[in-house]
Amino acid sequence: QEFSTGLWQASLFDDDANQKHEMEMFYLQQNAFEWRFEFPEILADDGEFLGFDAVIGNPPYGVKLSKPVQEALNRIHNFGTTETAVLFILRGYSILKSKGLHSYILPKSFTFASNYSKIRDLIKKEVSIIVDCGIVWSDVKLEVCIFQLTKELLLDQYDSYKLFDGEIRHLTTIDKS
Repeated sequence: QEFSTGLWQASLFDDDANQKHEMEMFYLQQNAFEWRFEFPEILADDGEFLGFDAVIGNPPYGVKLSKPVQEALNRIHNFGTTETAVLFILRGYSILKSKGLHSYILPKSFTFASNYSKIRDLIKKEVSIIVDCGIVWSDVKLEVCIFQLTKELLLDQYDSYKLFDGEIRHLTTIDKS
């Protein structure tokens, strides 16, 4: 909230593009988590980034972003979307090491909706598991799924699972072709 408010104030009171950019960067850094300091083991002795062994999570999705935040995210990611789940998938993938494991719980529409088609195309050869979880939280009406991939491990098939009465069961193996 502070981030978007700060950007709004910057755009209201500042006409200089460089000052706006500096203000955006200031607000981005205020609450930034600097993983290089928190996890120094992901760096080689020479400081080169090695990546994480695994990235798992439940990223936010469907978040309504202010126009300045959308513009800043488009400049950073250049993927043609501000859908937060897609941006989290991109970021998670980018910080994985080769053969690292990436798994998120997402809206089930990730598996079929057009707004996820570009990210699906990007990662589909590496996806090894998709779990149809249905509705898992009583206060959330959205059906969800879990995907898992291994970075740079190209696969011709993936395993399909479904959550039944609290138990994840294997349904079938599906060819990707």
